[in-house]
Parts: sequence; C-alpha cells; structure tokens
Amino acid sequence: MQFIMLDVDLIQNHDLTNDEIVAYALLCDRMKSSRTSRQFYDSKLNDFYVIYTLEQMADSLKVSVRKVGQIFNKLVKLGFVTKKKQFSKADKLFLPKFTEPDQQNLPVVAANSATPQTQKLQTNQSHQNQKNQSEIDTVNTVDHQPQRYSSIEKWKNSVCGKLHVDQMVVDQILDFTKNDLTRAHQIMGIILNAKTNVAKINGLIKSPKTRFENNTNLGSKLAVKLKHIFSYLPAKLEEQAKYLMTALKTFFTEAFGLKKDEKITPVANSDLKIIEQPIPEWMEKDYQDNSEEISEAQRLATEKLIRNFHKR
Repeated sequence: MQFIMLDVDLIQNHDLTNDEIVAYALLCDRMKSSRTSRQFYDSKLNDFYVIYTLEQMADSLKVSVRKVGQIFNKLVKLGFVTKKKQFSKADKLFLPKFTEPDQQNLPVVAANSATPQTQKLQTNQSHQNQKNQSEIDTVNTVDHQPQRYSSIEKWKNSVCGKLHVDQMVVDQILDFTKNDLTRAHQIMGIILNAKTNVAKINGLIKSPKTRFENNTNLGSKLAVKLKHIFSYLPAKLEEQAKYLMTALKTFFTEAFGLKKDEKITPVANSDLKIIEQPIPEWMEKDYQDNSEEISEAQRLATEKLIRNFHKR
C-alpha cells in the first residue's frame, strides 16, 4: 500500500475542493521522484517538472478526463501549477509552491518545564526528526551520486527520452506485458520495425511525419490503437508478432496520411464506336431467336391470370 502526504495548509485552503487537494498532493508526490532525475529538469525555466497525463490523474481520482482538465485549470489559476506545452506530448507541470517536507524547525519545549505527556511527545518527535534527517541526508547524498534506477525506469527513460515515444504508449506496453521487460522490448521492436517499413516503402524515412516527436498521431492515438490490438492478439506467441506487425503497418499507413489503394471503377467512353463482333459458328445454335408471336386467346388468358393475382 502506498501513501502520500497532505499538507495541512492545503487541507485548510477553502478555495480548493477535495479532488483538487488530492490531485495537487499526487503531483507533489511525483515531484519528489522528478527532483532525483535530470531527465525532468527544464534548463530554460531552471526548474524540475512532472508528467502526469489527464488520463492517469482521472484513473487516480476515479473521475472523468474532463473533470481532471477542470481541476488542473483551477490549480493553474490559483498558482499551484504552471503548464508548459509540448508538441505531441503531455504538458510539463511545474509546481511553484512545492517545497520539500522539513520538520526540523518544530518548537521544542524545555524538558524541565514540560508535562509528562509533552515530554513523551517531544521524545517521539525527536526520534521522528532523526528519521527525517536520515532520509534528508540520503536524498542529499543521492544528489551527488549516480542515481540507481530500477530496470523498468531505465527502460522507460530510454524509450521516452531517446526515441521520444509518448509515455502513454510505454505505459500501455508495460501494462500489457505486466512489466516483463523482455516482452516489452520485443513489442517496442515490432512497433519500430512496422513504422520504418511503412516509411521506407513510401520514401518517408527522413520525413517529420514519421517521427514520434513531430506527428501527433503517434502519441495517444497509438496508445489507444495498441490497447485495441492487444485485446485481439492470438493466443499463440508466434502468431502474435505477425498479427501485431500487420495491424501496426495499417495504423502507420493512416497515421502518416497515406491514402489506401482505391478500387478502380471502369468508366464508359461514349466516343468509342460500337463494333459488333461476329458470333462463332459453334455458338450460333445457342443464340437462335426462338420467340414466336402468341395467339389472342393466350394473351387474354395471361391478362386474366395477372388480374386474379392482384385481387389476392
């Protein structure tokens, strides 16, 4: 079970709803991780940021994406959040009011003048301060030493940072593979091969429309497409790769704005002369005119049958 910290001042802020308070607390919790990675540092604004998509926050709060959009706008309006747009990627979210928790400056009551209850509370607080100081020292030490990331974090940083793949796409792959990096790596390879294959066939290898960072279709739309494809993958592993490759080629063809082969409809040319072709001798007996004129009696009988049919 995972816990997040809620600032007391935040809870007592009457301008914020419960959803807005929890949303900001989640952003602050993620900011703690961002501040340990240079990947989430914006050199232009000289500050760290977090990536928290609308869909992720909606899932965390159990509300709609539209509601999350309203929550983020409210936090921006009150100065808790600053957004920086990214092309074909989720917004960078900066937290101007974010501060690392520091409990060392709590008031200390003299031991000789404190009540037994206060002395006990002070002793407990002292132990807590030592624990917090240990954690702070660890964080400070980490700032000056190489970071130790899990294998999953390294893979995500590599795919998102170097290949510019949208985080939603990466999360979709990890969710499907249940964080199996070997399988996730295979699927990412198939995605790249399918994209390159379509680009080569159509002479678009160096075109911006084939790059993850330039083509908006290769972000959230690819993530949605993957979710759909994963739900229809065959049971056999050897067939999954073929199915995935075929489905992704179709997706990239459409994502690159390429038209599919259109069905050719023949058009009659009225200017052409009609040339009567002679019927071969061996077919003549099948095309003989065997029609004969019917008698007056037969005609009347036929009309009577038709009238009786309409009376039914």
